[in-house]
Amino acid sequence: MGNTPTAPTWAVEDDAGNAVYSASGHVMTTPSAGPWRDSHFHLRVKVISGQLHLYFRQMQCGSYFATLDGGPISLMRMVGCPANYTNLQTASTAFSLGVWHAIDAVAVGGSIKLYLDGALAIDYVDSAPLLLGGIGLEALPDDSHVHVDDIVVTGPVDTQPLSWVRTGGPYGGVGYDIRMRPGNPDRLLVTDNASGVSLSSDGGNTWVPSNNGISTRTGDSGDAIPVFCLTVDPNNPDVVWAGAQNTRGIYKSTDAGQTWVEMDNGIVEKNGITFRGFTVDPRDSRTVYAAAEISSTVWAGKVMTGEMFDLVKGVVYKTTDGGANWRAVWRGDNLARYIWIDPRDSKVLYVSTGIFDREAANSDPVANKPGGVGILKSTDGGATWRVLNQANGLNNLYVGSLFMHPTNPDILLAGPGMRSTPTRKACIFPPMPAPRGGAPWHRATWSTRRMATRSQRWNSPSPIP
Repeated sequence: MGNTPTAPTWAVEDDAGNAVYSASGHVMTTPSAGPWRDSHFHLRVKVISGQLHLYFRQMQCGSYFATLDGGPISLMRMVGCPANYTNLQTASTAFSLGVWHAIDAVAVGGSIKLYLDGALAIDYVDSAPLLLGGIGLEALPDDSHVHVDDIVVTGPVDTQPLSWVRTGGPYGGVGYDIRMRPGNPDRLLVTDNASGVSLSSDGGNTWVPSNNGISTRTGDSGDAIPVFCLTVDPNNPDVVWAGAQNTRGIYKSTDAGQTWVEMDNGIVEKNGITFRGFTVDPRDSRTVYAAAEISSTVWAGKVMTGEMFDLVKGVVYKTTDGGANWRAVWRGDNLARYIWIDPRDSKVLYVSTGIFDREAANSDPVANKPGGVGILKSTDGGATWRVLNQANGLNNLYVGSLFMHPTNPDILLAGPGMRSTPTRKACIFPPMPAPRGGAPWHRATWSTRRMATRSQRWNSPSPIP
């Protein structure tokens, strides 16, 4: 046998007088050896039940792996966090359960070969290969039982650290909004809660910071520029609105993002407020709504966490003088996410509340009550609001995504759900088209996975469901 696997749920077990590694249940192990570039990974495997994933060139957010499950062997590639999976090739020969097999994975540059009992089963050339990483073994699902023996990896261990080349994009934080100038798709604006606003004039090939006038600074070193959201005025693309994260800060540009002016008179929160988006009245650019989140540090005076995330409230601010003055037109027990204005009547508004990684202030994690608000509707420009919730067929009140039909404003598409603990199993109810301006809602798809809808769009050119 080779090095002992690091996971404590792997054990040494007797198999016909031979001591082998054994895993029962869903078990993952990643030995600390490596990493390798060009390598030959050999082992003997007996899958008694379930399946085994054999990982190589494994990094934090990428790996190749072979599936050994009683059917044909498949070579898979996993890239990204969260992961995206691609089946690169499937062998014509099957991997049999209950018997020992010799497996060899040979990776040289972009060439990947898998051998089953000495015979070539997979021969694949990756044009954009993963070139470096370690090895790993994963037995699954929960009722699996796997034996492994004679693990050997040959090839030079790569001791040279990876190097990064700056391509000119914004420095890493949370990039939340990407905005394209109408009529000129090469001109882009992107937000980043560490580097602020970045501007591209060549379709994203090169970027330059564009924060002249944005004075807000945060972060451990006091130099982060926490711009979180951007909105281009649909009536005048030279006018752009920007909102800050976790601190008071609304900025307006009248030269397409080149320079900015702070315009947050009337915003009462100094810290702990995050602006998640702006909506401009399609008939009057002087009227703008700002959707925001208020942290528990503000409304409770201390950090309050639910099952997983901060317990937040929400607020909608409105200006009718182009940002010179703002006033709150709604406050409630979950963050405000999207605001839509009926283009036929600017007094008709819809606001979605909640998102997948925040919890409502009115939730009760002890009693397993998720709380939430749902969708708000106003017919008087925000003076009063009606809540659209369970009574209207909206079974989940965390509505992280809301879109209006492009030709029929009476139809809206809502994507609710939030990520939390297993006590909330039915957490995704997307999307739900709602005729007659929000009532009643009809569920279009359903899942019991612990997921949440982040975005959806109308299908073009025929968006009518």
